[in-house]
Amino acid sequence: MSAELLTRVADELLHHPLTVRFAQKIVATDDNRIYTPDDVIGERLLRTAALIHHGLEAPGFRPLKANMADREKTLAWFVGSALKASPYLWTEETRLAARSCSPLPRHTISPRLLPQPRMWFTFQTGIGIGGEGDEETIVDAFLVTDSATGFDCAFIGDMGDAPFLSGHHWDYGKVYPDDYPDDVALESVLSLLAFLNSPYIPKTTARLSRAARREITRKGLDAIEDEITFIVLRRPEPKRTTHVEEQAVEWKHRWIVSGHMRAQWYPSEGAHHLIWIAPYLKGPEDAPLLEHAFKVAQ
Repeated sequence: MSAELLTRVADELLHHPLTVRFAQKIVATDDNRIYTPDDVIGERLLRTAALIHHGLEAPGFRPLKANMADREKTLAWFVGSALKASPYLWTEETRLAARSCSPLPRHTISPRLLPQPRMWFTFQTGIGIGGEGDEETIVDAFLVTDSATGFDCAFIGDMGDAPFLSGHHWDYGKVYPDDYPDDVALESVLSLLAFLNSPYIPKTTARLSRAARREITRKGLDAIEDEITFIVLRRPEPKRTTHVEEQAVEWKHRWIVSGHMRAQWYPSEGAHHLIWIAPYLKGPEDAPLLEHAFKVAQ
């Protein structure tokens, strides 16, 4: 895709009703937090347009794949993937809970890790990843995509006043953390995917507002049928079956087992699935609860 065609696509995205709505919200309220389906799609269109306009010179811009050495090719791939990706909105509580489960257990990365071939992760608030003052880097979204041998992730946000796009690739079948020591980016993505794949994390879906859909129709534009998935945190107290070995021990207290990640081995894949296990009570129902002091991180 040529630079001229990329620029034309960026202009169309900037004038899209959802982009305009999102930009007006930020200016009017001085609040760029993401709450609604309209916000999710509006931010995605705005971020994509900004990266097209500034991507050829943007600091922090790196090829997303080894065979994409030139920036125009990288941008074209990014645009096509971003606009077709399934959108997800992560609440701040859920994102922080996923981060708190570090370090992750040692495991082999599964080729069935991604529930969708292309996913756009948007967060309620931006994630600071370093820098100070005008050079602070804020990540607002992840683009996670499947490939034949592994998966790619693009971190999207701002580095100071310029758009930021940083690409990463990880192979299936590799062992974490042995093959990727001290890889903070991979740990972040794996933690989120473990939450996404966990049966303990409820997911709700929603579509664009009626007003947004009507405005898109009036403009003669293609309808956006994306279903936005909201990832929220709920702390149920599941009923657990008492195992034989538990029955043989006469526990004198009940206690709370903290939420944690479990690496479940799948022989057919030769890999593990990371699953987040929700907090639960352990011990006899009639025993007193053993209380602990917990640090609550905001």
